[in-house]
Amino acid sequence: MNFVPAGSFLWLLAHEIRLSVRGSFRANRIGIAITAAFILTLTAFAGVPLAIGLRHVGLRLTGGLVLGIDLVMVVLFTLLLSQTLSSATLALYERGDLDLLLSSPIPAYRVLAVRGLAIATQPLSIFLSLLCPLVVPPALFGHPAWLAAIGMLVALSLAAGAVGLLLAMGLFAIIGPRRTRTLGQLLAALIGAALFLVGQSRYMFSLKTQVLLSAFIGLAHSPAFRPESALAVPARAVLGEPVPFLFCAGFAVLLFVISVHVLGARFSKDASIAAGIPAERRRKADTPARRFHGGAMQSLVRKELLLLVRDPALLSQVFLRVLYLLPLVFILLRNVRTHAEGQIATGTGALVFIASQLAASLAWITISAEDAPDLLTAAPITKSFAQRAKLTAALLPLFALLILPILILAWFAPAIALAAGTGVLLASVAAGLINLWYESPGQRRQFRRRGSGSLVGNMAVLLVGSAWSVTATGAVLAAWWAPAALLVTGLLMLGFYRGRTMGRA
Repeated sequence: MNFVPAGSFLWLLAHEIRLSVRGSFRANRIGIAITAAFILTLTAFAGVPLAIGLRHVGLRLTGGLVLGIDLVMVVLFTLLLSQTLSSATLALYERGDLDLLLSSPIPAYRVLAVRGLAIATQPLSIFLSLLCPLVVPPALFGHPAWLAAIGMLVALSLAAGAVGLLLAMGLFAIIGPRRTRTLGQLLAALIGAALFLVGQSRYMFSLKTQVLLSAFIGLAHSPAFRPESALAVPARAVLGEPVPFLFCAGFAVLLFVISVHVLGARFSKDASIAAGIPAERRRKADTPARRFHGGAMQSLVRKELLLLVRDPALLSQVFLRVLYLLPLVFILLRNVRTHAEGQIATGTGALVFIASQLAASLAWITISAEDAPDLLTAAPITKSFAQRAKLTAALLPLFALLILPILILAWFAPAIALAAGTGVLLASVAAGLINLWYESPGQRRQFRRRGSGSLVGNMAVLLVGSAWSVTATGAVLAAWWAPAALLVTGLLMLGFYRGRTMGRA
């Protein structure tokens, strides 16, 4: 970085890139290798055949294509906004080197520009790994204009980053720093799950595919989506038309630059205020101190639940999984009332699987993500006692969430409710036990990088959750293979337990 002036935009950007690349390679080498293999496979089996099939075919812009591309861009913007809003909110609190940068003679807007650019481009990797294998081969086989899709993805990311920063700063100004930290994370989770909820709405409200297809065709033939309409500008930009592409990309860059300049001074002030949040959490002088009651087990369980509620980042991730879980419960209840046997069985299996994943996340938080392990080690309790308390705290929120839907289900179909409830219980306990056996100690802020923990443990949770899902499906169908599925599930649990104990020896 000697060839650029110290403190300049390029100097700060090069420093940010270096830290990001260094952290990625150190933290997740296996993930990088898997991603590279995925890109090569997708290119070979999807991108190249697509390029060969379309090498002599020209795309004609129609209303249906305009509507389809616009919908895809809305989906991508929503997903990117969810990521950028979460990162923008945390940028005010997880300061790192922000104190040093903001106290240096570097303009605040320049610091925000570099940090905002990092926030905007951080989620691009996964989308580029999906898009490039499908766009680059056709570009090499006679459709170079398709490369504009990559530029439009970057433009969408910049626009999402600008909107995420504006939302985070707006929440900070309206509701204050303490509430922003929680509400910002929950709002990001809700935005990320919105597409899933919209996609599930047709099942929840019994909308037939033919009705949706007719509505899509009607919209595609409406004047609003004609190739010369304003709504066709993004689609024309994606297909590489120069003027629409420059307009869309220029608008995204301009929006990002304006938001950075407008929010620069505000960002410096808000980040300084956010640093004082721990002081806001101090107990008021007139508030009586809480006394321990109910024994060590209840105290430990209460402590873990309180820590979960107090951490907005963790709470948002759990909230996101709950949003995925609740529509499945609603759909299952509807299918029971309409006596759709096949859908009841698959819905029960999906409910059991999602519940096991949620239980695994909560168990990892309470068991492995311990910020004060020395305190527990010095406490007059055994390690197994502490682990039982942590496991109880991990499973209580899930059971409290599902107890009412299971009881309602039992009113309409007791046998199905028994299969679903038993499957959820056993799968959740199994996920918690696996997190005990394959404990991967770390701090709570590492929850977002949970995949970098125990690879065997993560695979075990996935396999055992799938096995319990299949078993519950078989139980609902009263299939002959249900006992065999239960036996295989039990053998999987035994194998993972023995593998862990042998590893310790």
